[in-house]
Amino acid sequence: AKQLLVARCDPLRHNKDFDCPIFRAARARHMDVLNVFLQPDWSPPVEGVAFEENSPEARQQLGEDLVKQMHQWSGTQVKQMIAKRADLNYKALNGWTALTMAVFYDRKECVEALIRIQDPLRGLKLQMQGRNARGRAALHVAARKDLPEIAKLLISNGADPDVKDVDGWTPLHHACFNGNSGMVK
Repeated sequence: AKQLLVARCDPLRHNKDFDCPIFRAARARHMDVLNVFLQPDWSPPVEGVAFEENSPEARQQLGEDLVKQMHQWSGTQVKQMIAKRADLNYKALNGWTALTMAVFYDRKECVEALIRIQDPLRGLKLQMQGRNARGRAALHVAARKDLPEIAKLLISNGADPDVKDVDGWTPLHHACFNGNSGMVK
């Protein structure tokens, strides 16, 4: 049971018969297993949202929707799309991803949702260095738009502060060029 939790499996996720690991442990009176599943420090992944299985085409379409709608969505809506297994790293024709769009529109709640959902065991790995057509990563966008809180969030979660765009500029170059002293600090 502990290995399941470490692997971020959700013991509340039910199958087609509405059966789940917690119910099975209770029915079999395995109190030791129930105690592990009901530990106070355990929380279901993605705030209890069960992941759906979709085809690669459906995941790509959901990823496209995620990019297109990012300007108006909340963190909760982003989590719902992730629960539907949207392609987190889908790139629009201009190279923009959900992460770069969330940063561009200063949607910190959405940026947090995208970053916190990463779970390699489920195939959820956000590309922090994903670049648009100009070679700019999300951190470049944060620097250009003077968004120091989002920049700190990105850097603390693996964004490379020395990443260069097609012109050889780092996020710091963009911050200085645009007079964003908050970013430079």
